[in-house]
Amino acid sequence: MAGIGFRFRELADSGSYMGAIKSYVFSSIFAAGPWILTMATISTLNALAPPEISGDTLLAFRALLSYIFAFSLILTGTFQLAIVRYIADKIFDKDQEELLSLFIGSSFFFALISIAAGGIFFSYGTAEPDVKLLATMLFCVICLTWNGMAFLTAIKDYKFIIFVFTSGTIASISLCAYLKNYYGLKGYLIGFFLGQLYVFSGITAEITREFFTRKGVTYYFFDYFRSYSVLVFSGLAYNLGIWIDKFVIWNSSHHQVYLGNLKICGVYDLAVFVSYLSIIPSLGYFFVRVETDFYDLYRAYFASIASKECFSKIEERKNDIVKAVDESIMSLVKIQGTITLLCYLNADIIIKRFGGGNELLCAPIYKMAIIGVFFHVLFMFITIFMMYFEFYRALLSANLIFLILNGTLTYIAVINGYNLASGYAAASAASFVFSFLAFKYCIKDLLFYTFVNQPITPALEEKAIFDSFKALEAAGVRNACKDDALKGVNIDDI
Repeated sequence: MAGIGFRFRELADSGSYMGAIKSYVFSSIFAAGPWILTMATISTLNALAPPEISGDTLLAFRALLSYIFAFSLILTGTFQLAIVRYIADKIFDKDQEELLSLFIGSSFFFALISIAAGGIFFSYGTAEPDVKLLATMLFCVICLTWNGMAFLTAIKDYKFIIFVFTSGTIASISLCAYLKNYYGLKGYLIGFFLGQLYVFSGITAEITREFFTRKGVTYYFFDYFRSYSVLVFSGLAYNLGIWIDKFVIWNSSHHQVYLGNLKICGVYDLAVFVSYLSIIPSLGYFFVRVETDFYDLYRAYFASIASKECFSKIEERKNDIVKAVDESIMSLVKIQGTITLLCYLNADIIIKRFGGGNELLCAPIYKMAIIGVFFHVLFMFITIFMMYFEFYRALLSANLIFLILNGTLTYIAVINGYNLASGYAAASAASFVFSFLAFKYCIKDLLFYTFVNQPITPALEEKAIFDSFKALEAAGVRNACKDDALKGVNIDDI
């Protein structure tokens, strides 16, 4: 699924500094478009809001967005790995016409469950009915946007998607800033909903244009939920692991309550969400360089097996992969480490820029969270490598460890009065170490896994005698006489 990364790499290798800059900026937008849109909108609204608006109204809007993003990522992330596997298989089979049918079918699926889940959750709050309806609609369209993001790596016209995300951000900010003067919280929701709907419409238009087909809607991806159930559980564990620390803190003594049932911790949420933005440059680098270069070696390894090269050559290809992974991790450590250090040293300025309010409380949490994000991004990249080689059990184990440790260590930090982000930082570091060691252990026996996992079928002799009656019997045709045995039967299909 390196896909669009190769186009960004061509742009980076064009020989100009502007081409290199564009490639990394564009790939970052592709990797984290909805996050960038949301944080740009919130930070701008903080700067533009007058005193009477920047109080409970804006905080209630933040609380709604926190829950909408939390549950939309958990909901879509649970199934998305299996859907991405389905997309990858169809691209490999050169059956890209199936992608539009898959997109429509999966969009219907996520629309139904998001409307049901959102309607139930928001119905328990004390907000006005139209606020509940708007929140449910926004939850639905964000779920659909996350689903559409899975298909973007297969498209060709990345410039249109860049335009959609950029213009969608401007539209969201403008509409929110204008409508909140007349409708308050409802104005924020309407403006942000229209901006997100515009983004999703643009994604849908591009997927439809590139993969247009007259085939009907397909729901074959449900079979992948069963066949690749380990990916479903891995997706659930990972995305729940990202949010479990927030759930623990939201239900502690540090929380504030908005709209009846929305518990949040303002200083922690802002510190962690802003720290997440620091991974965007590394995501761009991963798309442009790491994944594409790795995929070239990955493909060469399996090509050497398919072309029946000698064992020493195949083993050499495997060693190239191991070396490439080690070098990639070191490169990412340098890039993300530099970003982490800069953010750590300028924590007060960054938090103030995003409207942190009380920098004395928020900045220490941000400093600890930025350390956690450093290990988290490395952990995430290791799990991507695991999926390339189908080390699914190791993947599930790593994600479950992340979930359990993040919840447990955050709870310990809360009850003992430690830095609220210390649990997340420790869990991310431990998960990275475990996933790295597990990957190294599995990759050591890559040749064994490659050959053992292949289906074994008996080869037919070149001069085999084909007995049509035995073939018919094996196919379930019984008591056939010679005169009518072959009527309506395609022997080639059998």
